[in-house]
Amino acid sequence: MEAGSRLKKIPEVIDKIEELMKYETAGDPMSDLKWTRKTTAKIVDALALINIAVSNPTVGKILKNLNFSLKTNVKSIANGGKPRTKKENEDRNNQFEYINKMIIKFAKRRMPAISVDTKKKEPIGNFKNPGTRYKREADLTNDHDFLTYAAGIAALYGVYDQQKNKGFVSIGMFIKEGKTIQRV
Repeated sequence: MEAGSRLKKIPEVIDKIEELMKYETAGDPMSDLKWTRKTTAKIVDALALINIAVSNPTVGKILKNLNFSLKTNVKSIANGGKPRTKKENEDRNNQFEYINKMIIKFAKRRMPAISVDTKKKEPIGNFKNPGTRYKREADLTNDHDFLTYAAGIAALYGVYDQQKNKGFVSIGMFIKEGKTIQRV
């Protein structure tokens, strides 16, 4: 097939992709930004069923031209997705208002008011972590991130003094000793 005849079929491919995406599209109502729950491979397979041969990268380029974008999951749903009651929201708000009053009270007396935050516990060991770096070869890690493979657990926490604008991060480590976990 000549390159010219392929280019003539592009509008047909675009139309079919738009048709496939009709019920698989989500997006931001305040902008033209859209995304799909289908992978490019699934779209290629669906097109193949109607005798349209196209590659994953080509589908990706067409989706990008149609204002679709790649997305990853974002942890942003509080409370495990369970709706809070009005009373729970008020209690939560009252808690933060009380903390804020105490901070102001301590600041007026020139006494420290610190904020302590703990992040999730991280397993210690040869586990896969997100991110990339330039290397000649990839680091080899465990094929599964089971906690039973961990040499221990690290709990990161930070302490921040708002008045002095100073703080620090500390790592609490817990190491397995036989069947018990010991703080290091």
